Amino acid sequence: MNLNKKNFVFTVAFVMVVLTINLIVFFNKPVRLEIGKDSIRISGLYGVNLKMEDIEEATLKDTLPDYINSGGMKKSGSISVGNFKQGNQQGIKVVAYSMEGPYIYITTRHKNTKYVIINYKNKKQTEELYKLILNNIKNN
Repeated sequence: MNLNKKNFVFTVAFVMVVLTINLIVFFNKPVRLEIGKDSIRISGLYGVNLKMEDIEEATLKDTLPDYINSGGMKKSGSISVGNFKQGNQQGIKVVAYSMEGPYIYITTRHKNTKYVIINYKNKKQTEELYKLILNNIKNN
């Protein structure tokens, strides 16, 4: 094999390794849930930034919908996340710190995310977050 072919093979192999590492890092980006006065931000692969003014409604429910199960969600650290669709409804995001309720169901005006379902591991934290969201959407 001449020197040019060796350089070419080495370069292609190097590029493939770099691309593979970048994909692994991108798809394993940790999910973070940030609640502010004006927005709810979910970062990571399943990320979305919802302005409080785009939230139509927030309700508290004890269970996830039947079409969402833990098998369809990706584990990101201690959080289970996923994108789902039901019938013609797309843009359903779930961020669950626990597979036990309660869950906050948020209906939005966001163009790509119609519904967001969130909970924390602790029931009290979830209920406090729910009250905070209700207060913030009333004030916007």
